[in-house]
Amino acid sequence: MTNENTSYSAAGVNIQAANRTIELIKKHAASTYRPEVLAPVGLFGGLFQLTGFKQPVLVASADGVGTKLKVAAILESYDTVGIDIVNHSVNDILTLGASPLFFLDYVAMGKLRPEHVEAIVRGLSQACRDVDVLLLAVRLLKCPAYMLKMIMTWLVSSWVGWRKIKL
Repeated sequence: MTNENTSYSAAGVNIQAANRTIELIKKHAASTYRPEVLAPVGLFGGLFQLTGFKQPVLVASADGVGTKLKVAAILESYDTVGIDIVNHSVNDILTLGASPLFFLDYVAMGKLRPEHVEAIVRGLSQACRDVDVLLLAVRLLKCPAYMLKMIMTWLVSSWVGWRKIKL
């Protein structure tokens, strides 16, 4: 039994737009894949098979962009924030002496705009290819009741890299 007051649609979430968004971004993420990727974007996470490393130490980092999203909204150009978050996040991993393996992204918005998300992911994918890193997963949050009064989009990244243990 479904209570209309507790459904996704009652909360303002458009499942059809979410499904369309996933279809739009799959090809961009797939353009960064290597054989270690075991599942496509669209799930609740990513699968990466760690093979061929001797004594690896996993290195993780998280970051986000803030005011750049406001500029992107004013200019209606969203691919640049994807490029930016990849590049400054790679720099964070490099400062720890690690090589980045893969990138996980989180896009949150009040009203899901599939074309805006596609532009962000297109930029993410281009930057990931440029630095030879996988875009392993993209997570979408649609939260109209909370976010409509806030900046249009949040963009947060998580990185996993690796380095060899110093003996």
